[in-house]
Amino acid sequence: MDSPGNSQLFCRVDQLQKNESAYQEIIEPILASNTWPSIELEALIEILRFLCLSSLGKKEINRLVSQELDEIWHVLILDESLYRRVCLSLPGKVFIDHVPFLGSVIPSEEGMQKAINSLITYVHHFGPFTEESLVYWPAVSDLASSFNLSLAEFNNRLMQMAEAK
Repeated sequence: MDSPGNSQLFCRVDQLQKNESAYQEIIEPILASNTWPSIELEALIEILRFLCLSSLGKKEINRLVSQELDEIWHVLILDESLYRRVCLSLPGKVFIDHVPFLGSVIPSEEGMQKAINSLITYVHHFGPFTEESLVYWPAVSDLASSFNLSLAEFNNRLMQMAEAK
């Protein structure tokens, strides 16, 4: 997998939090926007991670997120100008249309490999899932359980697959 470039503002959260221009250009306006209710920084980071993966063409990622993350997406879309700037700053540099929330579910066998590939991309760019991030990615916990793996073991498997690509 390619490493994220400087123009990919949200591919690495550590860069996002340390990249002052990215923070001032995107994060501060989101947090200051009148359309945003009080929102935890962790939730904002996870919606940006989700949008980053979506911009990379990981459309099946929508089935792995929580309703809460979908609701945050709805709020972000209300400020169309800001949302457009966010989308165009992502790796795919495309406007990301909202997809209706269908529930966070383990995909069918056919969609399983696509879902796993999306999660591999997640851990490659953002590091392992944490107990805190599972609030926004409940299907990850369900997938780990379906393979009889702890979260740490599941993360390790995803990281090994990411390194093998």
